[in-house]
Amino acid sequence: MNRVLLSILIMSLCFEFTAPNSWGEERQTLTLDGEWDIAQGAMNTPPAQFTAKVPVPGLVDMAQPIFTDVGVKSPQRDAFWYRKKFQIDRPVPAVAILRIAKAFFGTKAYLNGVVLGEHLPLFTPGYFDVQKNLLGAGKENELIIRVGASPDALPVSMPRAHDGEKSKYIPGIFDSVQLILSGTPNLINIQAAPNIALSKVHVQALVHNAGADSSTPLTFTVKEKRSGTVVGMVAIPDVHVPSATDKTVDTEILIPHCHLWSPEDPFLYTVEVTTTADRIVSAFGMREFHFDPASGHAFLNGKPYFMRGSNTTLYRFFEDGERGGLPWNVDWVRRLHRSFKDFYWNSLRYSIGFPPEFWYDIADEEGILLQDEFPIWGLDKHVTTAELAQEYAAHMQETWNHPSVVIWDSQNETIRNAEPTGAAIQQVRHLDLSSRPWDNGWGGVQAETDPFESHPYHFIKNTKTMPALATALKVPTYGYHDMIFSRYHSPILINEYAGIWLQRDGQPTKVSRAFYDHILGPNATVDQYRETYAHYMAAETEFWRGNRGCAAVLEFTALGYSEPDGTTSDHFLDIKNLMYEPRMASAFKNAFAPVGLMIDYWESEMIAGSSSSIPVVVINDLAPPWNGTVHLILQRAGKVVLDKNQAVSVESFGSQKAIFNFTAPIAPGGYELQATIIGADGQTVVSDRAFPVISEADQIARTGYPVKVATASSEHSQNNFLLAATNAASDNGIGWSSEFSDPQWIALDLGVPRKIGRVVLNWEAACATSYRLETSSNGRNWTAVYATDAGKGGIETLTLSPVTARFVRMFGIKRATKFGYFLWGFHVYGT
Repeated sequence: MNRVLLSILIMSLCFEFTAPNSWGEERQTLTLDGEWDIAQGAMNTPPAQFTAKVPVPGLVDMAQPIFTDVGVKSPQRDAFWYRKKFQIDRPVPAVAILRIAKAFFGTKAYLNGVVLGEHLPLFTPGYFDVQKNLLGAGKENELIIRVGASPDALPVSMPRAHDGEKSKYIPGIFDSVQLILSGTPNLINIQAAPNIALSKVHVQALVHNAGADSSTPLTFTVKEKRSGTVVGMVAIPDVHVPSATDKTVDTEILIPHCHLWSPEDPFLYTVEVTTTADRIVSAFGMREFHFDPASGHAFLNGKPYFMRGSNTTLYRFFEDGERGGLPWNVDWVRRLHRSFKDFYWNSLRYSIGFPPEFWYDIADEEGILLQDEFPIWGLDKHVTTAELAQEYAAHMQETWNHPSVVIWDSQNETIRNAEPTGAAIQQVRHLDLSSRPWDNGWGGVQAETDPFESHPYHFIKNTKTMPALATALKVPTYGYHDMIFSRYHSPILINEYAGIWLQRDGQPTKVSRAFYDHILGPNATVDQYRETYAHYMAAETEFWRGNRGCAAVLEFTALGYSEPDGTTSDHFLDIKNLMYEPRMASAFKNAFAPVGLMIDYWESEMIAGSSSSIPVVVINDLAPPWNGTVHLILQRAGKVVLDKNQAVSVESFGSQKAIFNFTAPIAPGGYELQATIIGADGQTVVSDRAFPVISEADQIARTGYPVKVATASSEHSQNNFLLAATNAASDNGIGWSSEFSDPQWIALDLGVPRKIGRVVLNWEAACATSYRLETSSNGRNWTAVYATDAGKGGIETLTLSPVTARFVRMFGIKRATKFGYFLWGFHVYGT
């Protein structure tokens, strides 16, 4: 059956079905899950023998005996063939549909030797009309399903779940297989759209008639899911449905004093719709969600809501060596989601892939907001808007009643050939009666109330350290590498950041190794890696939450693979028993606390005896105002050397800053600065920073004279950092860049007159071919002490005739490139 005809037979898996009293009253859904026969072979001919067994749902690498080279292209096979024999105990009814929820890589179905058809999409159910070929009343049926052995089994016009950080693409039927039987008129699907302002739910039912012209009464009943108490009902006595047609029926059901759904209170209702020959039930929640462009925040049930959480990358976890059958173990998946809430996470992105459908039921029941991401990361030029719109619509029909699903997501980080995703969004968004926002990855925001997805990887593949956050943009940009993708002032979702993953054994991944080598050296211990990871992840989480510029802060990633050549990883020591690395767990529980705090101090060291002003930001994600005390201590080797308190009040959904002034200790050494509050749940919340105290003489010997102020003619922003003048003076791994024009300058104020005999300029490739070095006593009148028209970049050490001055300036006359002047470092020495 082709996909257009099948659209009239789509039935959502989130529906709950009960066994029928007779074919004329309601449907029967038979699960075909369990053990299946399996064999490998060619694409077009079923095998003569089935030599192994495999669980459904699951993946082919779970077969016994095992197949070799599963997940990579192999000359051993082009396809895998599944076989299941089954019976039904009654005559075949008017409607009989085979449903294959999800499978890699494309399905072709045979029943009793007859080809039923193909379903090539990987992420939406395939529906096959089996009414004419199904044998009833105790007779044996043979069902055979072919799946491609690799993504190459699909035509190039199909999205293939490409992920540039995966190494294996393991085939298999990884969601449930069902046989749906009913009389007619039958129900194809229903959609429940809450209206919390009016305490109503708008229910839309699609009715189909597979028989002769007829009419049917239609009854809509709303119940509390847990208690079964009826809270609303509407009866429509006569709905005429002509033969072989479908009809949409709308109604509104009043739910007096409705109980709202939220992550903090995941209260569920069910809506039941019946005809004379069919009955369908779906869970839903009374909740409303949207983004507010004016504030840049999300709103849940009419109030600001700060999204805190992480990601699951299930299709990466599919290739993890410890995966086994865990993704299909309901108890394990429920405990996984509950473990997320232990970190105060209220949100998840199901990243680059839709999970089995029962995961959505668990998110509804446990209370987690979902950003539901279609598996596109890089779009083949052959994939059309029409294909994407068809797949987006099919997935929406399967999940639109889940209150957990609050953001439809069309793709991940796709720039090249991304136009079809935006066009497809515009074609399908009207289908959702709840008007959820859409995220279009990096392909362009499609509506003013849609969010933009930002991935500010401050530390990935480079040598930036904690002081980089001092000049990082407090609100990330709307693009990547200065390419702007939002034509609106869009609310921002941060759902990836940092980029300093550790594998489960505590070793860096291939992209985070350079960061740890720079911080710790090449021979660091696992304890050092884990301590550094926890410290940096907590600090950057605090940075994004404390600056309040984003609608969501979701770290990457809570579930993924852990493998020697992997790019990312998750946070577990023992994935089967869901044991987290304890330092990470403690850090995240502090950093994501609903009433949280941030020490807004990022320097890598303090000068002994210097005066410091330390801001501590307290944030409140909750409606009740928070009043309490910020406790700040400075300690060395467990001994407290400074102890201060300050009372703070934070309004609903607000933030407040406490300023602590103190003088740094005289004694050099390593110190820890720690701020604490008692959070909304009575638990202590901690923010900390670690740094050495050094003498001014040591600083001068290492990095030159301390700089009071660094200024420049211009400063450029790139990759979520302000390339500010102060970066060149601090060696924080970011650097200063001017705008892209001549002339430009950068000046250092040393605070007091100093004897200057040497200046070191550390250029990026975007250097000056012609520039002057100038000094000044007042910052207004400048004297040239060095000039060149043959600058070569790199590290230039300029030895000068000693001069006394307070100000030193590099004045750029001509650039070496089309970009601005770029200095990694600018340091002034006495000799």
